[in-house]
Amino acid sequence: SLAPRAVRKYTARHDQINKSFVNSLKSRPELNVEIEPDLNNENNGNNGPENTENPTPSPNGHTNTGNLFTTPIRSGTRTGQNGLRADFTVINGVSKYYYDVQIVAINKDSGNINPLTTLTDAINNKRRKYQFLDPFFHPIIISAGGLMEKDTTQAYKQLQKLIDPVAAHWLDTSISLILLRSRTTAAFSIIKDRPRT
Repeated sequence: SLAPRAVRKYTARHDQINKSFVNSLKSRPELNVEIEPDLNNENNGNNGPENTENPTPSPNGHTNTGNLFTTPIRSGTRTGQNGLRADFTVINGVSKYYYDVQIVAINKDSGNINPLTTLTDAINNKRRKYQFLDPFFHPIIISAGGLMEKDTTQAYKQLQKLIDPVAAHWLDTSISLILLRSRTTAAFSIIKDRPRT
């Protein structure tokens, strides 16, 4: 098991990246971003006709619903399981999606495996865990080195389309710096803990 200090570092890294997503999305006032929503009794049932109308363009160049948000909140109830919470939700008009961030370490033991396979396994596990939110749930799976699983890449690009280019660039830079700082700290810890000869 991980030492408490390591757990705190990994938790801090996750929280910082999650905060970067939330802050960048909140830069667009018409988006309602909720942190760690309670997944019990969500009025997001899958029991109504989907809204297939094209979103109306707005003066700022964005669409009113954005590219991701094409499924309306519908009547019905989704019950959270075992107190699960997503990291954040984004609501734009009648559309609501859930996101959960995970940073995956690809260690030496998995060195002979394609790193994308490790990330795909992680995203599949996350989807099984949150399957009661399908198709409204999007895992954000990123390796500690900054590699993204292909579905994460698509979801990430769609999120960036919901915000202006400055905020999108800030999100890129923020995530990169957080991961770089984490890798640098980990490397320094390894060197420091090595026995001196």
